[in-house]
Amino acid sequence: MCEMRVQLAQALALLTIAAALPGQAAERGWRVLEAAPTAPGWRLVSPDEGRGPAVRSVPLAVQAEPRPSAPMEQPVAEDLRPPRRLQYAAPLIGGGVPSGYVAGWGDYYLALSAGTPGKQRDGVPDGSINFGFGLGDPFRTVGMQLDVGIGSVKNLGANGGIGGSIGRVLVNNPTLQVAVAGGVMDLWSYTTNEFGLYTFPNGYGAITVATPLRRNDPGFSQVLQVSAGVGGNNFASLDENFQGPTVGAFASVGVELTPRLGVSVGWSGRGTNAGVSVVPFASLPITVNLIGADLFNASPFGTVGVLTVAWGDSFRTGYFAGLATP
Repeated sequence: MCEMRVQLAQALALLTIAAALPGQAAERGWRVLEAAPTAPGWRLVSPDEGRGPAVRSVPLAVQAEPRPSAPMEQPVAEDLRPPRRLQYAAPLIGGGVPSGYVAGWGDYYLALSAGTPGKQRDGVPDGSINFGFGLGDPFRTVGMQLDVGIGSVKNLGANGGIGGSIGRVLVNNPTLQVAVAGGVMDLWSYTTNEFGLYTFPNGYGAITVATPLRRNDPGFSQVLQVSAGVGGNNFASLDENFQGPTVGAFASVGVELTPRLGVSVGWSGRGTNAGVSVVPFASLPITVNLIGADLFNASPFGTVGVLTVAWGDSFRTGYFAGLATP
C-alpha cells in the first residue's frame, strides 16, 4: 500500500509540473505587432523575435526610398526599455503530459496543487508543491530546466524529488513552432516512510508542434498545440498489481478558445486526461488549471482530479521587469 501511495504521489507531481511549465505559457504563444503607419496592417511574430533591447514593429510592405531632393529625417534614439505586456500568461494546453518546451534563462514557476485520492490514499485528498527555473536559451542554443517537487502537503516533507530537462525550439517562425525536449523525472528523490521506498528515475522524450489558427487576427492568434513522446514506466499501463511494461507512450492536443481560456486532452500512457486552463488576471502571470486524469478509470490509481494554481513568469521580461519600467 505504501508503494502505491508513492507511485500516486509521483503521478500527481507529473500532472502538477505539466500544468505549470512556464516554457509552455511564456514561449509557445505568438503575439501581434502593429506595422508602421506607412504600411498599415498586422503580422504575427514568434516569441523570441525582437528579444533583446527592444521589440520593433516591421512594415508589411517595402517602403519607397526617399527622393534625392527630400530632406533626410534625423535618426531618433531607440527606446531600449522592455515593452510592457498586455497579458503576462497564456492558458496551458499540454493535456497533463510533457511537451517539447522547456524554460530558458530567467524563467521560473511556482505551483500549488490539490488532488483527489482516486482509489488510493484511503480516500483522503492531498496536495503537492512544485517549483522550477530555467537556464540557457532554447531558441538559440539549448534550454535547461530544473524542477523540484514536494510530493505531499498532508505529510509535508515526507517525500519529494528533483528532475530536469533540456530542449530546443527547432522551427520558430510566425506560422509554426517545433520544439523537442528530453528529461528525467525523479533524477533524485527521497522518502521518510518506514519501508524506505524510493521512486526511480524515469526518462522521457517529447516533440511539440504549435501553430496559430488565426494568423491575421490582431487580437487573438488561437494557438493549436500537439505533443507526442515516449518515456519510462511512469507512462506505461499498469495492471491491478501495479505491474506493467518499462516503456510507454504519451500524446496530447490542445487549443486556445480565447486569449485567457484553453482546453486540452491527452493520453498519459495509463489513461485519458482532459484539462481546462484559465488566466484569471491579464495583468498577472497566474494560471488556474484543472486536469482530470484517467477519466475512464483504466489504471489501478483510478480517476483523479488535480487543481493547480501556478505563477509562471520571467525575471527578464515578465511581471517584475514591467514594474521596474518607468
